[in-house]
Amino acid sequence: MDIVSFGRFAFMVDAAHIRGATNLKLTAGCETEDVTENNEKFVKFKASNAREFTMRAILDRRLNEDVEETLKEMTQAAENGETGYLLIAGRKLLECQMMLTAASMTACEIAPNGQMVNCNIDLTLKQCSRADGSGGTGSGSGKKSRRGGGGRGRASAKTGDVNRMIEVRNVIGAAAGNAATRAALAIAKAKQSGSDAKKQSAAMLAKANAGSKQNRLNSKLRTGGGYR
Repeated sequence: MDIVSFGRFAFMVDAAHIRGATNLKLTAGCETEDVTENNEKFVKFKASNAREFTMRAILDRRLNEDVEETLKEMTQAAENGETGYLLIAGRKLLECQMMLTAASMTACEIAPNGQMVNCNIDLTLKQCSRADGSGGTGSGSGKKSRRGGGGRGRASAKTGDVNRMIEVRNVIGAAAGNAATRAALAIAKAKQSGSDAKKQSAAMLAKANAGSKQNRLNSKLRTGGGYR
């Protein structure tokens, strides 16, 4: 059974899971201005203050709670200003939407293995629409703010990663290009060397053939064969 819930966070008691909530406090008020008339001081209404609701979440691993993960989700939700309706036993406590504006861990017990055993988190919710639920930031505005805020940081990080990847690829491409150029030069040089070697071999063979022919001629002259 959900005792208290806000947005995607529920504080419940059931057979499989207990997530406690205590120190619930709702604050409402108004701004005033001082007025003096006929030597008498009093105040006049100026504007309603935003309603504020505070509570303490009790997280305990022994009650089947993932303490670290829930702590992370609640602190991120406060940083992103998530909004929603505040429900008590499934019914709206207030018609207006509330925004989670603060999450503060007040106590923590850590086991010898480094796991968090339990902790308390003080949550602060503030009114973010008119009292009747109209106007203001409206439904889901906190989530939009989260995408616009935290999302920008992630987008910047991704852009930086892409830029670094492009730089690395450019360096690799330049190195590959240089290697390919060196390889092409080496192949051309080898081909040129092969061509020069072939020319040198042909010249040597021609020279050898000429020498052999001259030797046969000289041998005939010595034996008196003469020319035929």
